Amino acid sequence: MVSPHARVWKLAITSNKKRSNQCGVRLTCYYFGVKSNLSAQNGTEPLIAACGDGDMQRFGMMIRLKPGSEVSYRQYHAAVWPEVLQKIRECNIENYSIFFKDNILFSYFEYRGSDVESDFKKMAADPKTQEWWSIMEPMQEPLPTRKKGEWWATMEEVFHLD
Repeated sequence: MVSPHARVWKLAITSNKKRSNQCGVRLTCYYFGVKSNLSAQNGTEPLIAACGDGDMQRFGMMIRLKPGSEVSYRQYHAAVWPEVLQKIRECNIENYSIFFKDNILFSYFEYRGSDVESDFKKMAADPKTQEWWSIMEPMQEPLPTRKKGEWWATMEEVFHLD
């Protein structure tokens, strides 16, 4: 069975604006390796929205933690498996944090590679990462407002200050 996380990594959006406080209107999209430019008005719903300065892309995502799962989730994340951490690094992800409040998880990370789609596919295909996700998924409850195909709901960056 393909992890719901694998579906999340199908599309990445990057801003053409450099060092702005919001994402640009023109977007560069990667659909399974095919690059295309889209206008934000054409109704296309991105699965992952990211903003960055060309060298780095910032990602923000949310999901609910099921009631009664907090202790276990915290225990696992206090000792993330070394193979999972290594794969995250190999996929050019840095400055990765997960925050918790009122059974909501908010994740933030920065991507510093040159081929986000390839790196996200590599992570989703990794057996140890799939095993980790199979333990995390029963503790998580996707938001009802998430986009089709998402597990973690993506967020739009509305402000950034370096």
